[in-house]
Amino acid sequence: MLELSKEGRVIVRVIKKREEVIGFCNLRSWPSGGWIDLIAVRPEYHNKGLGSLLLADIKEKAKSTGYWKLSLIVSEKEKSVILFYQRNGFVIVGDMID
Repeated sequence: MLELSKEGRVIVRVIKKREEVIGFCNLRSWPSGGWIDLIAVRPEYHNKGLGSLLLADIKEKAKSTGYWKLSLIVSEKEKSVILFYQRNGFVIVGDMID
């Protein structure tokens, strides 16, 4: 797992296979804790646990950085993405209006 960051405000974790990026996740500093902007894994590597690995790693980094809360936004239409986050310990705390 490769870590890239700029001034400690954005932390990016990258998974590579033979020098090719196959997944990444970024965590941004936010006034109320950490903000997960994006987790992305190439489609051919879906359902292999890489997203969960990235998320576990970024959660650990957030904890060691002192963040007490992580936040993110997922469209209610993305049922599989919501389930992914729930399986990884996240809970829905509210809805946003478009």
